[in-house]
Amino acid sequence: MFAIAGLVTVSLLGLLVIGFFALRMVRQLRSLESQVARTRAELEPRHAVLRELSERARAGAR
Repeated sequence: MFAIAGLVTVSLLGLLVIGFFALRMVRQLRSLESQVARTRAELEPRHAVLRELSERARAGAR
């Protein structure tokens, strides 16, 4: 009886630990997604300008 109770207790503690780390990962993922969105918003305008310059240079080289 005590062995079964011990196994159940250890299993529940393991599930709690897994849940804790899963929540941490989700929180970190959301943080990284917002950071990527900020970086993309910052870099995309410059990327468009550089792409235009690159296309002009390629067209001028032909």
